[in-house]
Amino acid sequence: MAKRRLNAVSGHIARRRGEYLGDPSYQSFAETIIAHIEIRKSSIRMRKGITATSDFQHGEYPAVSVVKLARQVSPHVFDTTRKYTYVPIAPTQRSNQMTLRLPPKDYALRLLALLEACLDFLAYSFVRQSLRQRIMDMYEHPHKPEHKNRNWLCKVLSLLAIGELYGSEAGHHGVGSSKRPEVWTTSDTSAQPNSVDPPGVEYFRDAVELLPKLDEEPSLEFIEALCLLAYYSHSLNRQNEAYRYIGLALRTSLIMGIHKSPSGEAATFLHPTAKAPTTGIGREGVNRLWWTVYFLNQLLSSKVGLPLGISDSDITAEPPGSISLSEEEELEFYPARTFVINLELLKLRHQMTTSLYEYMKTQNITYDELVDPKGGPLVCQVLEYHSKLVYWEHNLPEDLKICIHRDGTVSGLTRSIATLYLCYYQVATVVLRPILDLVFNHLLARLSEQTGQSLGMGAADLCLPLSQQVQKVCEQTVADACNMIKVLTWLFNENLIGMLLHDLFTGPFKH
Repeated sequence: MAKRRLNAVSGHIARRRGEYLGDPSYQSFAETIIAHIEIRKSSIRMRKGITATSDFQHGEYPAVSVVKLARQVSPHVFDTTRKYTYVPIAPTQRSNQMTLRLPPKDYALRLLALLEACLDFLAYSFVRQSLRQRIMDMYEHPHKPEHKNRNWLCKVLSLLAIGELYGSEAGHHGVGSSKRPEVWTTSDTSAQPNSVDPPGVEYFRDAVELLPKLDEEPSLEFIEALCLLAYYSHSLNRQNEAYRYIGLALRTSLIMGIHKSPSGEAATFLHPTAKAPTTGIGREGVNRLWWTVYFLNQLLSSKVGLPLGISDSDITAEPPGSISLSEEEELEFYPARTFVINLELLKLRHQMTTSLYEYMKTQNITYDELVDPKGGPLVCQVLEYHSKLVYWEHNLPEDLKICIHRDGTVSGLTRSIATLYLCYYQVATVVLRPILDLVFNHLLARLSEQTGQSLGMGAADLCLPLSQQVQKVCEQTVADACNMIKVLTWLFNENLIGMLLHDLFTGPFKH
């Protein structure tokens, strides 16, 4: 996370040019605020009962006050050395000869059905009937060479691991019943004393061990397995690991050329050692696999704040669902419309946040932005981007729109629509947040200056003159965040929130 210096005299925020500002998530935003408070801990005396005044006697602009600032900060927040929390997994030592213990066939198929019922974006790339049939054939004829392929086994084990993550909430989803124990105790208690392993971790360990270490001739199944491993790692908040897996999947996709359309002179399509699909189902499956890689790469790269590894200008692959299929062939895939709409929102998110945060890195942002009646450059840019997001939401298909009523209830929601709107509101708040950050910086600078003059917290004036444009941004930020909470409340009331599946705020693409 980038470190910022406040210059109370000039009113500028000094930044290191080209320095990454940090993961634009709720967690990192909160930690940024905590870091600011830590810097001024010696001068700002946080007292339990302090309430800020809302009176402002100077200037022509209305005032915004900070109410009971001390009570908004929990006792542990000054520990800025803490790292993000992830689920630790004890390493295992295995030889080249592995004996895998797969679960019973009915159990494996139930986990697959559970995953499909949740309809995560990963499922959009599944060739549904073929995948199910191959799993059944593997159980009936386990000694066939194709069933001993490491990429295939890695893919199956990864699916089982993710299925068990969903299975931890199986009763809520109503997909069959599970006789698994409710607590997954670790087999290596010395590695994690008094702890439990997350669901699916044993399958995940085996899948990692099966992942080919040396593979000059990549395959589509290798890419699929990497996507699944990245997804499982991300679900446990193992951010660096997830980024590495999806990065390898991206590089493998580029080597095989699946980011290119098979038509046209510039198309390279598949790696020479791989067999290019000739059927409509095969081509559609390759397209969907590529866009799944793209989706995960955008999400996980943003999470860790590292480069994407590819430019959109290099991609010519056809969108999901664009290949003509017969009615029978279409049954192999889930309808792609919601997936395509999520991709559109993801692209908007990347374009806006990249442009906005790059602008903040290279420009000196002054506090004059907060009082300019016409709105400064940053304020105008933020409002323009938010207007584009509102326009995008306005043009959604009618059956994908929701209605938020005055009593706070939400109608028109399903699991996938809720996911879409969680994405939308999160992108909106991330776009609006720089202004809120600027307001907070200005507040702290002013507070530090006043306490430094020995005025004391009781005499400190915590009100800021803000233009109507800035007030509009702050109010809209709060409104979007509240709408997100309303959608989350609906998911909670419907028992559709899994306990271990993504961070709901930083990764709301989770269904």
